[in-house]
Amino acid sequence: MTRTLPLHLPARAWLPIACLAAVVAGWSLQPGMAQAGGFYRVAECAPGHPDTPDASVQGTSPAYSAGSSCTSGNWLQVQSGAAAAPGASKQWSYTAPPGTRIEQFEAAYNLVGDPSPDGNRSYLFVRRDGQTQQENLSVVGLGSTTGTYDSSLQDQGPFAAVGVGVLCSKSSDACGYAPGQFARLSRMSFVVEDRTPPGTPIVAGSAADGEWVGGVTEVAVGETDTGSGVHHTTVDAGGVEVDSDTVCDPGLDGAGYVGSMTPCDPIELRYLSVDTTAPGFGEGANPVRFCTHEFGLGGASTCTTKAFRVDNVAPEEPQDLDVAGGQGWHRDNDFDLSWTNPPQADAPIAAATVRVTGPGGYESTVTESGDGISAIDDVTVPAVGTYQAHVFLRDAAGNESPLASAAVDLKFDDTVPVKSQPEISNGWISRPELAGGYLQTWKKPAALEIPPSGIAGYRVAVNTDPDHDPCSGPGDSRACGEELTDVGLDSNSRMLDADDLVEGRNWVHVVPVSGSGMRAAEVGRVPLDVDLTDPTTTLTGAPAGWVDHPLDLDARAEDALSGMVDTDEFPDDAPPRTVLEVDGVAVSEDDADVGARIDTEGIHEIRYWARDLAGNENDRAGANPAPGTAQARIDLTAPSLAFAEGRDPADPDRLEATVGDPLSGVAGGRISFRQAGSSGWTELATDLRGDRLIARMDSARMKPGVTYEFRAEATDRAGNTIVTDRRGDGARMIQTGPFKAVTALRDVAIDGRRSARLAYGARPVASGRLLDASGVPVAGARVELTANYAPGSRRDSRTTVTTTDAGGRFSSRLLKGPSRTVVARYRGDARRLGSTSAPVSARVRGGIRFRAPGRVRAGGRAAFIGRVKARGADFAKRGKSVEVQVRIGRRWKTVGRSIHTDARGRFRLRYRFVASYTRPVRYRFRAVVLRERGWPYLPVKSRQRRLTVVP
Repeated sequence: MTRTLPLHLPARAWLPIACLAAVVAGWSLQPGMAQAGGFYRVAECAPGHPDTPDASVQGTSPAYSAGSSCTSGNWLQVQSGAAAAPGASKQWSYTAPPGTRIEQFEAAYNLVGDPSPDGNRSYLFVRRDGQTQQENLSVVGLGSTTGTYDSSLQDQGPFAAVGVGVLCSKSSDACGYAPGQFARLSRMSFVVEDRTPPGTPIVAGSAADGEWVGGVTEVAVGETDTGSGVHHTTVDAGGVEVDSDTVCDPGLDGAGYVGSMTPCDPIELRYLSVDTTAPGFGEGANPVRFCTHEFGLGGASTCTTKAFRVDNVAPEEPQDLDVAGGQGWHRDNDFDLSWTNPPQADAPIAAATVRVTGPGGYESTVTESGDGISAIDDVTVPAVGTYQAHVFLRDAAGNESPLASAAVDLKFDDTVPVKSQPEISNGWISRPELAGGYLQTWKKPAALEIPPSGIAGYRVAVNTDPDHDPCSGPGDSRACGEELTDVGLDSNSRMLDADDLVEGRNWVHVVPVSGSGMRAAEVGRVPLDVDLTDPTTTLTGAPAGWVDHPLDLDARAEDALSGMVDTDEFPDDAPPRTVLEVDGVAVSEDDADVGARIDTEGIHEIRYWARDLAGNENDRAGANPAPGTAQARIDLTAPSLAFAEGRDPADPDRLEATVGDPLSGVAGGRISFRQAGSSGWTELATDLRGDRLIARMDSARMKPGVTYEFRAEATDRAGNTIVTDRRGDGARMIQTGPFKAVTALRDVAIDGRRSARLAYGARPVASGRLLDASGVPVAGARVELTANYAPGSRRDSRTTVTTTDAGGRFSSRLLKGPSRTVVARYRGDARRLGSTSAPVSARVRGGIRFRAPGRVRAGGRAAFIGRVKARGADFAKRGKSVEVQVRIGRRWKTVGRSIHTDARGRFRLRYRFVASYTRPVRYRFRAVVLRERGWPYLPVKSRQRRLTVVP
């Protein structure tokens, strides 16, 4: 619905543009006007601005036509041209672009009616901001209205749209044709407010993405603004503006008007160059703000901040620059460089450059990138020679300085050295020849044969392998796989000693190695024959010990290497020989065999040795080893031997025989005995102690009154033997046995009886006497009393020891406990035989405690309790069987049944008196331990207990 308002126009027809500029400039100060965004002034269909880019035709009725002659300096016009349908209209409209509104509008307008308008109306309209319907400010049917509309003077606005048009005001009938009906609008000027701030700028690029940058860096900036469009961009760092870029110049006239309500593009995408060395930037993290500014006076701006990591300082030179394998000569044209990066305050190391320079002005540069790169591999040089590598670094921000470089030498030489041949030896090398060292030499390369890197030395090996390659280690086949053994060009000899060589054929292998580690392709080698071992001389005929006959000696030499046979191959060497020396008298043969005979008693000193073809000889001459030695011990005389003339009374079983041998000495002997007249001899264990044979006779084995014969036999170390049955005085060695005195244990008893019957808990006394065969008491003798306990005891036996007094008597109180037998035993001593008594016995009664209640009512139960006392008895698991008995008349009868004690001997029997009692009846009870197999005590009865049963 269109609402028509009255217009109150001033008397002036048009305000000068200069005055309008002043009004717009001061508009924001007027009361009641809110400033929401930037303002800009727009002129259309006006002097200097003939275009009407923001005007649009609304309405499709063919009855009205819309036209423009603004390019000719005239107006916009809508006029009637035919009959119009009810409500039809057409209008020129200026609509605020999205995001804006028209704060002020000024224009010249002309509304002309027709004498017969027939419902047609010309109108000037506005649509206020925020409204959906427009308002007609001036409507003309008949006549005309011409003037200037200025919304500021009318205190109207803001607007979403303004314009002029023609409409059919009838609601049901058509409007007739009114040929003179039209509406015109010209000289339009607007004050437009951009109500929408720019969108947040989008910033992309390495710096915006957090990468390190330095110097001038480019960033991509994307900006948007709905309304006046993107006007310009500013960049500041640390509060200091470092860049300002105007992207839109809408072409202001002298009064500050533009020719369109959308003077600038709404979207801008471009690159900006930011100089990080400009004031405001510092090393490290920098907050950089990008702001998008819209067009218009007081236009809004929207900013975003990016953190720029800035570094404009080039890295210092690498530290500890080194070449893998060292800065010496390399055989491979492949150098691996490594270093330690210098400390970086800001941007890390991101790339390194190697510049290689060398002979003839050679120069080559290689750059490699990598986070914290600290090595570059596979650097090459063009040819053999010495070059220099210069390394400088670049950080992640792109800073680098070739002057801040470190340098190392690159030395390359893959020249193969020539073969070096060892000198050959002359014949076998003996131990004396090797004593001061054997000098082995080899040829060193001539001056023209030396590689550029020189000869570092030689790898020399001495072993028994004729095909050995001393450099055949793992890795590069061109190089020596082992360390040099002789360093330097002139180290072309080695003094060999016995630790360097093995006996037999050795080989000397030599390989020269260049300074770059290249080895000769061929191994120089020669054989070296060595014999360091003396001949082995074997002596036969001289046993280790004494012999009782003459000896025939033979010395025979053998040599496994150079041998014992003279040859013409080495005429300067002395021929082999074998020597045998007895008591300082030598027998020598230029042969491998020599002999001698010894037939006199005594100890003879023997030496023997030989010399082999190589000259090794063990004759102790000079530094030679000592010869073999031996002794020949010959003894042809038997030892002397005789029994001692008497025996030791304190040890009558001891037998002695004196023996001696002045030359080889006594090796041993034995003493034997037999009953007189018998044929067999019994040998005794015999010891040789100094000049005596000592044996012991066991008198216990000798029959009393029987005569025994004794003999002695001795052998010296040479094997000479003597046998005798004579004493030193010539008498025969015979003796009636036994040698020791016989003893007997008499009157052995327990408590004075051979069979004692004891009460429970008694400690009996075992006693007796020890006498010799003539009835003389044996005093101070040790007598063992062994008690063997009866079956059912916890212990099988126990032995106590006692000592006889001056009268041969002994006694000992025995322990409490079960029945037992006792045996007395005397084990004898050096002068007396032992003896054992017949057993005596001690039978022990058991013990028992028994209790019964004094009174029980008829039908009640009585508890009979007790304990069997049996120290040392084994109650086992079942306990001991016990009976509780009651006296019936003259007889005792068992109450109930037999019972068993527990493992501690305790027992209990509960008995109910079920008979019918009319008066009190008195009973006597007792407990009985009966005889039982495997019980170590005699039977026992308890004391009687009285019990009365009452009705």
